[in-house]
Amino acid sequence: MERQGCRVWAAVVVALAVGLSAGGTVHADTVINGCTIISNPTSVNYTNCPNANLQGVNLANVDLSYAYLTSANLTSATLANANLQGACLREGACLRVGPNLTGATLTNANLQGAFLTGATLTNANLRNANLQGAFLQAHWQNTICPNGTNSDANGGTCVGPLQAPGGPRP
Repeated sequence: MERQGCRVWAAVVVALAVGLSAGGTVHADTVINGCTIISNPTSVNYTNCPNANLQGVNLANVDLSYAYLTSANLTSATLANANLQGACLREGACLRVGPNLTGATLTNANLQGAFLTGATLTNANLRNANLQGAFLQAHWQNTICPNGTNSDANGGTCVGPLQAPGGPRP
């Protein structure tokens, strides 16, 4: 009996370790590098993680509404289907350096009203992302725009060709 209980605890520890690793999926109320992702965020109770190191973290399907992630490192983070409505990713808008979203997957992400001014979006994928009302003075390089085009083919920007097929235009 005692040996079987140890196996169960070992399995729980392994599952937790995998869930909190850079490759694991983050769920609400998960702490990653000192950043607590708030479950069911509101305008007064939200994820508050300035300067967080979320490099390579899988934030797919996570509700980051109203999140305060100024100067966060989101390099190669996966934000597919994430909700970043009203999120603040840059100081002064919510004035210094925007978030590093190099290589980030933002497919189908809700970035409505997000502050992306000064953001680095090199090699990021924003296919079908909702950018309605977002502040977009960003650095675009080899970025997949919401409509599937590449920023390099659009004069180094996704501003203008933002409309995803059948989606809203910011």
